[in-house]
Amino acid sequence: MKRDTAPDPLKIHVTDASLTRLNSDNYNLALTIALENRNEYFQIYYDNAQVVARYNNKSAVASVDTLHQLEKSTTLLTPLLKLQHGNNSTDIVDDDAAGNYHYDIVVKLYLPKTYKSISIIMRRNDWQSGIHLYVCDLKVPAALNIRGSNYVHAFNTTECAPIKMNTTEIYSYNHV
Repeated sequence: MKRDTAPDPLKIHVTDASLTRLNSDNYNLALTIALENRNEYFQIYYDNAQVVARYNNKSAVASVDTLHQLEKSTTLLTPLLKLQHGNNSTDIVDDDAAGNYHYDIVVKLYLPKTYKSISIIMRRNDWQSGIHLYVCDLKVPAALNIRGSNYVHAFNTTECAPIKMNTTEIYSYNHV
């Protein structure tokens, strides 16, 4: 990337996700989310970012502290969200022929961010990019009790897709 062009978009992956049962109705969803700034000449400032998990027609929200990401770096977010469990066994999906089971959970990241140039010679030193939305379709492994032993298969890293936000989503974000 040249110094006088707009910044490259982020690459975002969920590298780990797990559910821990709190009681018969609630689970904690622990996530590890990697934000990769691939830009050589731009740092990124995030302000009032939110992570929203949607499962079984219910949502849980976690706020992310304001943070500053250096150029060519990866930042890890580790939000913990409280989800309500469904009331039937159809919430668990059979993943493959190997008998792995998972929960389908959609995670949205609302990232209000500003890019700042580290170069003094740039003609334009700020790119105010507003709120960016990324969607991650997760298959979170379900813990199964087989012959008295708990079994959970490994979570597969999931890439998050950037989505163009419409006016309704921006309004929803501002009023969560």
